[in-house]
Amino acid sequence: RMASRKKKETSEEHLAIISLKKADPAQIRWTEALSHVQRESYHQAIELFQQSGDNSRINFNIGMMYRKLNRYEDAINYFNRSENQDKFCAVAVFMRAECELQLQHNHSAILDYTHTLSFFQKDRAEIDYRQLGLPFVLWKPEVLYNRAVAFCCLQMYHRARDDLVEVQNFKMKRGRDAIVQDLFNFVCTQLRKLPPRAIIQAPAVTRFI
Repeated sequence: RMASRKKKETSEEHLAIISLKKADPAQIRWTEALSHVQRESYHQAIELFQQSGDNSRINFNIGMMYRKLNRYEDAINYFNRSENQDKFCAVAVFMRAECELQLQHNHSAILDYTHTLSFFQKDRAEIDYRQLGLPFVLWKPEVLYNRAVAFCCLQMYHRARDDLVEVQNFKMKRGRDAIVQDLFNFVCTQLRKLPPRAIIQAPAVTRFI
């Protein structure tokens, strides 16, 4: 049984090597970049992503790397590129808004959160990016919550309250009286964010064979 298992593992490794040899070099660099992300070697990951091509997904990943390095202006630049290459990339607009908040560009953040809300269909409260390789689901209540934070930064508490009421309607767990208390509990402090390592995975190697 052990011999059979080792033979199977060797066969799988052999197939993986063959697949990598046949893969697009850009896709290999993308995969290598992901390994650097896991090691938190973000500068090396950026270099490899830049060598992998120029499309919405790659530029989104580079934006996420700069965000992790707290280089928010650079992150915004790449989220801009990502959106320009894919007008339906709501998550790029969402992340750009977060970076704008970090830079205290609150009016711009509000515009981007409002723009993000326009991507949601009337009967849906989520946009699932998992099928595109990004382990993340963008929820409408999270966008509203973040926009409320931006309104708080500008002391526009009445507008923040309106967003929080809508968030509360999604949750349906507590009465609306709790909204006012929530408002002052999270002012400028509790943004809903993507996980730090949430990046778009490389397409399967076999697709490039």
